[in-house]
Amino acid sequence: MSYMAEKKRDPYFDNAKFLLMILVVFGHMMQPFIENEQWNHDLYYTIFAFHMPAFIFISGFFAKSFDPQKKAPVATNFQKFIVPYIFFQWLYSLFNRLSGAEEHFTFQLDVPNWSLWFLISSFFWQISLYFFRRIRPTAGITISILISLLVGYTPFIGRELTLQRTAVFLPFFIIGYYLPKGFFDWFKNFKYKKLFAVGLSLFML
Repeated sequence: MSYMAEKKRDPYFDNAKFLLMILVVFGHMMQPFIENEQWNHDLYYTIFAFHMPAFIFISGFFAKSFDPQKKAPVATNFQKFIVPYIFFQWLYSLFNRLSGAEEHFTFQLDVPNWSLWFLISSFFWQISLYFFRRIRPTAGITISILISLLVGYTPFIGRELTLQRTAVFLPFFIIGYYLPKGFFDWFKNFKYKKLFAVGLSLFML
């Protein structure tokens, strides 16, 4: 019974992740039209300003089970993220060749196609917990922010293995990881949360 209780899903997070995935698809659908109207442009960049940080933040929150003493995190995360990445990267390459987008079949692993960057970044974020789990949250968050800022001034870090995006979004993952487990229970019962949501929306505008 205790095992089943641990595996019970939380509809709060399921709905949040579903909404964020819808926004990802909606944002990509809007991209061809952002130059037509100003409101299209503003809405597109408003969505992209928070939907991936929020998704990564939730991913970090659920990474609390990371424990190198209980299992092999590198092998587990390699199977979870890198193996699917290799398969879908190959599939994208095949589609591009068959559709005529590419004259020749070109399969490369260093630069991800479309949204596959998230799989590689997730692997690196998980592995980074070998380090961040050993230090205090204040130090860990500070270090992650410094890394995200410094990567913009490092010319040899770019799209290869999506290292630039991994570093830029690292603070959101680390903040989610350090956040206490009871935070969302507190937030659900926070009586001013609707006012907070309205204020955040106005700030984004």
